[in-house]
Amino acid sequence: GVIEPYEGSSKIVSIKRFDFTFEDGNEADEADVAVEVELSDGRRDVIISIQNEDTNCMPRTAIIETGGHILRFSGKLCLICTDASGARRIVACNSHFLSIGSFKLGLTGKDGFVEIAVEGALSRVIAGDAGLIGYIVY
Repeated sequence: GVIEPYEGSSKIVSIKRFDFTFEDGNEADEADVAVEVELSDGRRDVIISIQNEDTNCMPRTAIIETGGHILRFSGKLCLICTDASGARRIVACNSHFLSIGSFKLGLTGKDGFVEIAVEGALSRVIAGDAGLIGYIVY
């Protein structure tokens, strides 16, 4: 479920859980979750949680179709906030890779978290460990 604190009226227009597969062709388990929350101002937030039972191997890459975009994610937990022009904010925890549209983010995969604000062709770390970022491509 999704919980939204608000006063007056809710800002949530819709909530959708995506079925998805991994690059190896296997379907996601029930514990693997990708949810999109559409907001009244047109933004969409995608939350992904992947359960990797074997912590000694490289996590699989999820392939998720969301609102006309193909999203690829390898890691444990991620939040992608988008608007009409693409990704605007990304929070990644214990992650290796994320791509949405032409935006690609490579991370070290080490334990930790980073929050990135995407502003046009520039990004800046607004919280967490900047050392977790390997590369960013626009």
